[in-house]
Amino acid sequence: MSNLDGLTIVSGVSEQQLNRRQLVDYRSQRTDCLNWLLHFGKNPVHVEGYAFETVRARANRMDIFYRWVWEQEGRYVSDVTHDHADEYMKFLAYKDTSNVDKANHQKAVKKTDP
Repeated sequence: MSNLDGLTIVSGVSEQQLNRRQLVDYRSQRTDCLNWLLHFGKNPVHVEGYAFETVRARANRMDIFYRWVWEQEGRYVSDVTHDHADEYMKFLAYKDTSNVDKANHQKAVKKTDP
């Protein structure tokens, strides 16, 4: 078990977009994912997780990705697909942001389904 204090499990923006049932589902999924990243994410074989600050930064970008998917689908989606990720990468490619920011978003999206 991990201490998730200091991590935003569900952002205020996401919370406002979800109904009660969706919020419970999303919070549960995020809690499981962030715990996994903290304990196993870097190297599951050696039970090595990412640093807290790495998970904090990726968690924020993962949340942005999920909201983007919901917007594209016009509904809440709990299981994102490779197609969603591919389309998001195309979206980011045309966005006016640095290559470092784009790379950080790509790393975060790769962690949405441990």
